[in-house]
Amino acid sequence: MPFVRLAAGGNSERAGTGVGLALCARIVERHGGTIAARSRPGEGATIVVALPAQSR
Repeated sequence: MPFVRLAAGGNSERAGTGVGLALCARIVERHGGTIAARSRPGEGATIVVALPAQSR
C-alpha cells in the first residue's frame, strides 16, 4: 500500500514527514503481526498492534 498523507484533520503546526505509522505498519506486518487504527474526531486516535508470541 503506498503512503498517502492527508491534510484534513491534521495539525499542520507539527513537524514531520507523516510516514511514521506507515513505517510501523510495514515493520509489524513483516513480523507476522497486525496493526489497526481508529480515529474519533475531537477525541484522538487509538492504534492497536498485535504481534505473535514467539515459542520457546
